[in-house]
Amino acid sequence: MSRQYPFIQNISLVGGKGAIMPDHVMRASIIENGDLSGTKLMMSLVDRNAYYRDDLKLGNGVEIEVTYGDPDGRGDDVFIETFVISNAPYIGELIEISAFEKNCLQLKQVSSRTQFFVDQSPASIIRTLAPNVKINADTFDKPGTYHLNPGASPSRLIRNMARDYGAMVFYSRGTLYFKDITNLANQAPVMTFEHKNPQAAINMAKLNIINQSMMYQRTLNREYMQWDTVAGLTKSGKPDNGSVMITSGTAGALDNQNDAIIPMIDCELFGNSSFAPGIVVNVVLHLGIPDKVIDEAVPEVQIINRVTHHQLGSRYLCRVELGVLNK
Repeated sequence: MSRQYPFIQNISLVGGKGAIMPDHVMRASIIENGDLSGTKLMMSLVDRNAYYRDDLKLGNGVEIEVTYGDPDGRGDDVFIETFVISNAPYIGELIEISAFEKNCLQLKQVSSRTQFFVDQSPASIIRTLAPNVKINADTFDKPGTYHLNPGASPSRLIRNMARDYGAMVFYSRGTLYFKDITNLANQAPVMTFEHKNPQAAINMAKLNIINQSMMYQRTLNREYMQWDTVAGLTKSGKPDNGSVMITSGTAGALDNQNDAIIPMIDCELFGNSSFAPGIVVNVVLHLGIPDKVIDEAVPEVQIINRVTHHQLGSRYLCRVELGVLNK
């Protein structure tokens, strides 16, 4: 096996206030979620002389710029993200750092004023709420009307809007995505995950089939209703598990309320920085039984819903959650 280089390549304090030696990172995880939970950093930093704690004042609220990627040739280019430390206890000779990506954290801050969005597209609304972030949003047929109240967060408004439009919304590597889940699920896979095939380009070392579809369907598949001043009481066409009254900002939102990605597989793989939320993959599970070579227990086409990029010393591994569109 070829040598695996560190996933975390450089760490510096924003504003030229100092740097952290990559060799001092005992372990680190960058978690990219397929929702607005945001990108998270968990890192154990060796600080035997308390230099980072006392001299660099590495603690809550400090911004750090992290350069990461896989130079071993399996992934994409190198990426740079700014994280804001939310917690950094000093335990023994380690600083246990928890941090959120800066743009994600700003979207979670409560608003101090009211903002109205009348008959606007999701891309237009998100561009106003996150003016410094690159937006990758699908085009939808009808605009929506939403408002942000004082004390509420932009991330909550965007989450509600995503459910109304049946969209997958998430932040990844400098871009905020707002993608139609149905269109996403119908895209051609861009890579193949295989299990029990040592010759595969991407082989799942460990595999756990979650398949909690029954629980998700019980929660999602309701008859959604809302009151319209013109049409009166309107309903969705899916009365499987009771009725729920909602308020939405767009026509047609009732039938989109149950569009969501249901987790199906949790797997571990060799590190690959090209793994990211929203990527459509082909799943092939090998059984190795002469009369039944392929396991057909799970859908073949799935969507990456969460990726944990984990570095332990010089080793780089990934844990990936795959899911399917709730039908």
